[in-house]
Amino acid sequence: MAETTKRAFDAMLGALRPGAKARQVYAAWQQVVDDAGPQHYRRHHCGYCVWIGLSPSWTGGNKVVGLRHDSEMEIRGEMSFHVLSWLMGTGYGDYFISNAALLGAKGPEVLTRTPAGPIVR
Repeated sequence: MAETTKRAFDAMLGALRPGAKARQVYAAWQQVVDDAGPQHYRRHHCGYCVWIGLSPSWTGGNKVVGLRHDSEMEIRGEMSFHVLSWLMGTGYGDYFISNAALLGAKGPEVLTRTPAGPIVR
């Protein structure tokens, strides 16, 4: 599941481009999940917008402004996101990756440097 989660995260980043719709980013993530086996698995979103002054709260209130399967939100440059590749309760194992990303001129930049794979000591 760690490898599937990473591939799905990378697919999401690949789809996170100016002009894309949020639903297309979600679809890229979901396709990797479906191809890995748990076709029944769905999440309400695979990321959401974060920025200073997003009212009424940092998540946009009681409905997250996010990367949802049905969102027509247009992705624009300089947007920032909390991107999530979570596979929990799939029946195949649990794993997740969660990072902030800023969409710049060269595509999304993940703002943390933590390794995405499991750490075994």
